Amino acid sequence: MAYIRYINNPNGAVYASVVEGVRTRNKVTQRFIANLDRVIDREKGIYKNRERGVYQYSLDSGYSQIPEEFAPAGTADPQKEKLILDFGDSYVLEKYLRTLPFYGAVCSAMAPEADTLLSLLFYRILIDRKAYCYARSWWEGNYAALLFPEARLHSQRVREFLAALGKEEVQRSFFTGYLTAIYGKEPAASGILIDSTGPKDINAVYKLLGIECPSTIERDN
Repeated sequence: MAYIRYINNPNGAVYASVVEGVRTRNKVTQRFIANLDRVIDREKGIYKNRERGVYQYSLDSGYSQIPEEFAPAGTADPQKEKLILDFGDSYVLEKYLRTLPFYGAVCSAMAPEADTLLSLLFYRILIDRKAYCYARSWWEGNYAALLFPEARLHSQRVREFLAALGKEEVQRSFFTGYLTAIYGKEPAASGILIDSTGPKDINAVYKLLGIECPSTIERDN
């Protein structure tokens, strides 16, 4: 579970970062998630760093605009300020994926939720931490927020999306588009896609159920 870690600097300043506890056997270690930098108001979650300036952050809501009382005098209209985002990784990945023939099949599999799908896809590819509860915080500080502005990444929405993604009609829609993109109008486009992965012993399931098999067929290595 993620939490905010505070560190007291010898000069009196307090700094914070988002970490999560990871248990490995009998040992619990901390895994770094995000640097919040200097603490302005711990109770209200107000922080300051060079990239964002003064901002508000919470584990539940992620990054948000600061209350008016913390806004520096003469602060420009936040709607007119330029965004400071992690840019390069998502930009390069998006340009690359668009060159692949099946990119359209991915987008059309769940067309109304394409932004959510692609945001989560980018998150899984680009970030080493895979828990989806951090996806929105990553998205808010990344170029993906501009590429996929309609993404719905709150925890409840992500759970609902993943449940919908697993439905058979979505899988059929994707593979129809995928095979068409790969083979065009050739007969192979209507063929059977075979997944050759799986247990070495194809009778393993029956053995677990205590069912005797007359013979065991093993896949060649």
